[in-house]
Amino acid sequence: MRRMFHPLRIHPVIAGVIAATFAAAILTVLDISERARIEQERRVQVAQKLSEVRARFEGVLNSVMSSARGLAAALVANPEIKPDKLSGMLAELMRHNPSIRNIAIAEGTVIKQVYPRKGNERLVGIDYASLPRQWPAYRRMMESQQVIVAGPVMLIQNELGIIVRVPMFDVQNRFLGSVGLPIRLQQLLDDTGQAARRDAIGIALRTKPPSGQAGEVFYGLPALFAAHPVVEEIVLPGGGAWEIAGHPDTGWGKVTQGLLVLRATGIAICLLAGLMTFSLVRNMSLRRENEQRLSESESRLRQRNLALSATSQGVLIADKSGIITYANDAASRLTGYSRNELVGNSCSILQGPATSRETIVEIRELMIAEQAFNGEILNYRKDGTPFWNDLSITPVFDAQQRLSQFVGVLRNVTERRQAEDALRIAAIVFEAQEGMMVTDADIVIQRVNQSFTRITGYSAEEVIGKRPEFLKSDKHDAEFYHAMWDKIARDGYWQGEIWNRHKSGELYLEWLTITAVASTHGAITHYVAGFFDITHVRDAEEKVRQLAFYDPLTLLPNRRLMMDRLSQALPASTRSNAYGAVLFIDLDDFKTLNDTRGHDVGDLLLVEVAQRLLACVRETDTVSRFGGDEFVIMIENMGVDERIAAAQTEMIGEKIRAELNKPYQLHDFEYHSSSSIGVCLFLGNELQIDELLKRADAAMYQSKRSGRNVLRFFDPEMQAVLEARLSMDADLRQALARQQLRLFYQMQVSQHGQVVGAEALIRWKHPRRGLVSPTEFIGLAEETGLILDIGQWVLDTACAQLKAWESQKHAQRLQLSVNVSARQFRQEEFVDLVRCALDSSGANPARLKLELTESIVLEDIAGSIAKMQEIKTLGVSFSMDDFGTGYSSLAYLTRLPLDELKIDRSFVHNLGIKSTDAVIVQTIIAMADTLGIDVIAEGVETEAQQSFLGSIGCKLYQGYLYSKPVPLAEFERLLSIEWATD
Repeated sequence: MRRMFHPLRIHPVIAGVIAATFAAAILTVLDISERARIEQERRVQVAQKLSEVRARFEGVLNSVMSSARGLAAALVANPEIKPDKLSGMLAELMRHNPSIRNIAIAEGTVIKQVYPRKGNERLVGIDYASLPRQWPAYRRMMESQQVIVAGPVMLIQNELGIIVRVPMFDVQNRFLGSVGLPIRLQQLLDDTGQAARRDAIGIALRTKPPSGQAGEVFYGLPALFAAHPVVEEIVLPGGGAWEIAGHPDTGWGKVTQGLLVLRATGIAICLLAGLMTFSLVRNMSLRRENEQRLSESESRLRQRNLALSATSQGVLIADKSGIITYANDAASRLTGYSRNELVGNSCSILQGPATSRETIVEIRELMIAEQAFNGEILNYRKDGTPFWNDLSITPVFDAQQRLSQFVGVLRNVTERRQAEDALRIAAIVFEAQEGMMVTDADIVIQRVNQSFTRITGYSAEEVIGKRPEFLKSDKHDAEFYHAMWDKIARDGYWQGEIWNRHKSGELYLEWLTITAVASTHGAITHYVAGFFDITHVRDAEEKVRQLAFYDPLTLLPNRRLMMDRLSQALPASTRSNAYGAVLFIDLDDFKTLNDTRGHDVGDLLLVEVAQRLLACVRETDTVSRFGGDEFVIMIENMGVDERIAAAQTEMIGEKIRAELNKPYQLHDFEYHSSSSIGVCLFLGNELQIDELLKRADAAMYQSKRSGRNVLRFFDPEMQAVLEARLSMDADLRQALARQQLRLFYQMQVSQHGQVVGAEALIRWKHPRRGLVSPTEFIGLAEETGLILDIGQWVLDTACAQLKAWESQKHAQRLQLSVNVSARQFRQEEFVDLVRCALDSSGANPARLKLELTESIVLEDIAGSIAKMQEIKTLGVSFSMDDFGTGYSSLAYLTRLPLDELKIDRSFVHNLGIKSTDAVIVQTIIAMADTLGIDVIAEGVETEAQQSFLGSIGCKLYQGYLYSKPVPLAEFERLLSIEWATD
C-alpha cells in the first residue's frame, strides 16, 4: 500500500476538500438511513394503533349486530309482545350500546315503531323504498337474508352514520320486516380513535368502491391519504369495505437543520478515512438488520394485535393456503384440539358431514378474492360433536399490501341457535290448531293464540288482562271447579271435558288440559291451558248412539237399548229389594190401518202413540218400540210390597189404556184405536230378561184372548190379589157415605194412674169383611187420595167428641190426640181445615193434639215449621209420633214447636231385652226434659216397663197395660169407673 500511495501526492487543501466532501457524503448516507429507520418504526407504531382502532370498531359493530339479531329473534317469536315490555328491551339494548342513535322496527319496508319516540317522530311511516341512498342496501338485505351494515349514509336526523339492519323472516321464510340500528358515526369513530389521538396520530376513513378507484373521505382530513399513510381495510358485513389511514401529526421523522450542521461539523473535524469506511459499512449492515427485524416485528405485532382483540374468543391464524399457523387457548377449548394439533393442520379439520357445502365454497371464493367472511357455519369438535360457529375471517396484508395471512375469530353460538330454534318451534306450537291460553299465577290472562279466538270468538285484545270466568257455561257447579283446582295444586295438571260459552252465547264442549308452570324454586308462575272444541265429536257420537239404540221413527229406545236397561234394572232391583214391572203393549187392528190407509198413516199413528206413552209414565221409566206396533215399558222402584207394586202398575196400565183409546187425528180423518196390555212384575234376578219379556208377551196375548182393550197380569194369583184390592177400593169409597168408619179410643195415663187423655184410632166396620184394621186400608187410602176425606172425617169427629166431653165431668179435662197423614198435612189449606173443624164443633183448641211423624215434618222442615206455628196460634198442641225411628235430630227439635214426644212402641217393647234400646229411651227423655217437652211412652204392656220408664223420668204412658183401643161407649164406661175410683 505504501508503494501504491506513496507516489500519490495530494495538496493539503485538496486533501481537506476531498476529506470534507467524503465526510459530507458519508453523513448524508447516514442521515438518510436514520430517517428511514425512524419512519419505519413510526409506521409500525401507526399500524399497531390502526389495528387497535379497527379491533375496537369491529368489537362495537359485532356487539350491535348481536343485539340486533337477538331483538329480531324475539320479535319473530313473540309478535304480540306488550309495548311496555318491548320498550324495556329497547332501552336496555341502547344502554349497552351508547353509540346507537335510535332503533327502528319496520314491517315490510315501512317503519312502524321507533325508539326513543321523542325527537324521532318523523321516522314513523317512512318507506325505505323511497330513500334512494338507503334502498339498495335494504333490498340487498332482503335478498341475501343476512345482516347488512350500510354506510356511511346521511341519517334522517341530518348526521352521518352507519345502519345495522337485521331482516326478519317467519318459519315459511316470508319476509316480515327488519330491525334497523343507526349508529352515530362521528361518536363511534371518536370513541374508537381515542388511542390513536393520544399518541398524536391522525386518522381518516374513506369508502372503498369495488372499482378500485379512490373512495370518498368521510372522516378526518382527505389530505392524509396523500401523505403516504399506513392504510388498512375494514370489511363490513353484507358487502362493502372502508379504508382507514393513519399518519403521525409530526410527520415520519423530519431532521432539523441545526442537527445537520452539528453532525457535519463534528464529522468534518473527526473524520478519518478508516472511521468513515468503518462507519459506512457498519451503518449499511445495521440498516439491513433493522429492516428485517422491523418487518418481522410488524408481522408479529399484526398477529398478536388481532388475536388480543378477541382473547375471550377462539382465534386461528392461517396462511394463504389455509394451513393453521397459530391458535389461542380459547380456540383449543372450543374445538377440543390442542394447540399443537391445530397448528400445521388445514382449517378443514373442523368440517363434518353436516357442514354446509355452499358456505365452504363461499369462504374459499372470498379467500381467493382476498375478502373477509362473516357468517355462521356448523363445525365439529375433535370428539365429533357439532357446534354452531359464528365465524369472522379477515385477510391481513403486509406493508406492500400483499396478502400475508388470514385471521379467523370463532365464537360458539350453539346455545343461541338452540334458543332461537326453541323460540321458533314454540311460536309454531303456540299457533297450532289447539286453543292456547297463558295466565299468570293469579289466573289473569297474559296471552292467547289464534285458535283461542277461533274457538271462543274472543280476540286477544278482549281477554288479555282479564280472568277467564267469562267463558263459564253455568253447567258445572262450584264443587266441579273446586275439585279441578285441587288436582292442579296436587298434581300440577288437570284434563277433562268441560262446557264453556262462546262469545255468541252458544255453549260448546271442549277437552281441556291445564298445566301449572313452576319456577326453579317451586313457586307457581303461570298456568298454560290447551283445549280442543269436541262438540262435533260429541254430536257425532250422539248420532251413532241414536242410530244404534233408538227407533228412527218414534225416537224411542229400541229393543237393544231396552234389553240393556233391563240388564241394569234387574240387579238394581236385587239391591233395593223393590219391585219393577214390564208392560207389553200391542195396538189392536193396526195391520188393518196399514193395509187400508198405507204405511205413512200407520207411521203417524205410531208416532202419536209414542208421545202418549211418554206422557203416561215418569221420566225415569223406559218406553221402547220393539218393532211394528209393539211397545214395551219398563217401570222401576215400585216398592217392596208386591201387592202395592201390582196395584200401582195396574193404575199406570189403565191410564195408558185410557189414553190410547182417545181418538187420533191422522191427516184428514179421525181414527179410533185400542190396545192390549200384558204385565209381568219382576224382583231381582228371579227371571232372565228373555223369560221376563216372554211372560209379559204371554200376558198381552191373554188380554187379546179376553176380547182386547184390556190389561192382564201374567200371574193368575196376582190377578186375584188385584181384583181383591179393587174391590176394597170400591168398598172404601162407600165407607164414609155409608157411615162404616168408627173412632176407637185408647187411654193415656199419668204416672199416678190418672187418665189424662186418649188417642183417636180409626177402624172400618164392614158388613161383610167385619172390623178391618187400618193397616189393611190406610195404605190404599193414601195411594188413591181417599185419605184426605178420611183424615178430615177423623178430625171433625174428634173435635165434635171433645165438645161433647165438655159436658161430662169425668171427660171434660181429657186431651185427644189425632193422627195426621202426610198428604193431609201437605195440603195448602190444612190450617184452614183445622180452624174450620174447631169452629164448627166449638171444641176447645187446647184439648186437641195433632200427632205428626218425623218423616212428614222433615220433608220440608221450613214449610212444616211455618204451618205448625200457625196452627199453634189457634191453641192446638203437637206431638211427634214414633219418635226415635227416624232422624231424631236435636237440631230440628230445637226449631219445631212441639209439646210432646211419643216414644215408639218398638223401644218400649225391648226394655229389659236390649240394653241399647233402654239407653235410647233414657236419652230421649233427658233430651225432651232439657227442651221442656213432655214425653209419653207408647206400647206399655207390663208393670216392669212402666216401673223402668217412671224411674228414668217418663210421666205419661199408653198401652195395653191400661186399655186397648175401644169403641167410644166402652171408653166412656172405663173412664167413668176410673173417675168413680178416683
